[in-house]
Amino acid sequence: MRRGPYAAVATVIAVVILVVMASVTGASAPKRNTAPVATAAVTAATLVCPAVNATPSTTTATAIFADVGKSLVPAAPGGGSVRVSSLIGATTTSHLVRPAPVVAIGAKSLSVNAYAAEAQGAVAATLVGDELTETAGAGRYRGLLGSSCLAPATNWWFAGADGRVGYTDALFLANPAPTPAEVGVTLWTAKGLDSPPHLDAIPVPARSRVVIYLASVAPDVPTIAMRVHAESGAVVAALSDRRTSALQSDGGDYIPPTASPDRAGLIPGFPGGAGSRKLVLADPGPVDATVSLKLVTTAGTFAPAGANQVVVHAQHTQIVDLSTVFANSTGAVEFHSDQPVVAEGLAIATVSRLRPDFMWLAAVRPLSGPAAVADGAEPDGGSCYLLLTAPAAAATVRVATPAGRHLTIAVPAGKSVATNVTSTISSGKGPWPFSVTPIATAPVYGVRVLYFAGAHGALITGEPLSSLPHPIPLPPVRDDPRAALR
Repeated sequence: MRRGPYAAVATVIAVVILVVMASVTGASAPKRNTAPVATAAVTAATLVCPAVNATPSTTTATAIFADVGKSLVPAAPGGGSVRVSSLIGATTTSHLVRPAPVVAIGAKSLSVNAYAAEAQGAVAATLVGDELTETAGAGRYRGLLGSSCLAPATNWWFAGADGRVGYTDALFLANPAPTPAEVGVTLWTAKGLDSPPHLDAIPVPARSRVVIYLASVAPDVPTIAMRVHAESGAVVAALSDRRTSALQSDGGDYIPPTASPDRAGLIPGFPGGAGSRKLVLADPGPVDATVSLKLVTTAGTFAPAGANQVVVHAQHTQIVDLSTVFANSTGAVEFHSDQPVVAEGLAIATVSRLRPDFMWLAAVRPLSGPAAVADGAEPDGGSCYLLLTAPAAAATVRVATPAGRHLTIAVPAGKSVATNVTSTISSGKGPWPFSVTPIATAPVYGVRVLYFAGAHGALITGEPLSSLPHPIPLPPVRDDPRAALR
């Protein structure tokens, strides 16, 4: 059917109307200036220490919370309060901590506990927590275990646990909320996917903690990676690893939560000195992963001969021995993969003819702002080290305490450094809180290491540095002319 002349005119008018409307709505008009993105201060936070266990009787276990606001530049304003509560037992132990707090709560002999610190006010942005467990002397549980106290989340990833004889590994699930949570746990092992049905839906009661021993759910299974997922609510997960042989301890530590599966990452904090160095990789996906490795050490960055490329089978875990290529130097492992993988590092510290101890290391993000540690005091009078890595360009960090002590550490491009900060951060008897602030924009990664060589052997533990919470970004505001017509 032919169109008349009026139809053509109507078409032109319609196009003009659409153009005008587009200019009003912004569909094709030049972008309007929007108000700068605003931020809101962090004024509430919860940190949980889920595994404060003073067992056996020779064990000392402590949860430490500290406000590091005075160590920052400029100093944080402070204000607010922190309530620390027990998550186990009929009675709840509470402490009201004023601004600039340092509070240490110890579990008594043969007691087990979990603690939640709930912060309100400005202190919520500068509050940090640690838990430290030491079993002194000799015996099968000797070791130094340390971990950050973390905020509840819905997803946690770990790699390196073991269910075989000689290992006493345990998963701790803590729920600080007034409502129950339900958690599912999936396991990947050196033998493939292993998901016992009774791990599909684990109830975690309100303001409580649940402990699962790996030997009971994965007996005789080596090299376990796991995902802990909260189907409802949010929890804090922690994984402890203790090892024995001939009724004597081979050490212990918490396996820190590591980054979720990714195609690239970096694991900092491998200490210098004698002992084996290992990397645990897990491929939770359906396709084999080819993983390329580089070491970033005090000597520089290089691909490790004989271990520069590793194939990890789909839904399997694998251990890579890096002891020879590390050659007793401080460093980090950088990886790139064609499939998403999970990674953790293991460093065993040895003392000639005495018992060993070990520390676990996680894949972490570079510091995006100030990070902090609630306690840098090794309980036996040993040393506190900062192990820092700058894989790309040279980096600099400022280490400072709320008491005003500080130093600057330079990290050359493509290298790692180890600095003993004990004399800088110590202020009499511990705890010794301190902050680590990147000064330049180059990516820098870090781990705090506590170390002591005593009469029975080595004691060591590490804690990855993670940035303090940033102000909460608010959505941009944009002028909308249509609002005047409503």
